[in-house]
Amino acid sequence: LQELMKDEQFAYEALYYELANHEYGYTGNESEALRDLGLTADDVINTPTLNRAFCRAAREIKSQDL
Repeated sequence: LQELMKDEQFAYEALYYELANHEYGYTGNESEALRDLGLTADDVINTPTLNRAFCRAAREIKSQDL
């Protein structure tokens, strides 16, 4: 999974799925979704590909739950 997460589109899809699965749009808490993907907040912050994918997924989920 770690190797696949280097692909931004794959990372986006995986993050979107897990964030939605853990009701990120309601809770605003990403920790369980990241844990299930074997990631930490530091991984997302410090890896440009993951950061872009996470921001895109989070933004899309938040916009759906308004």
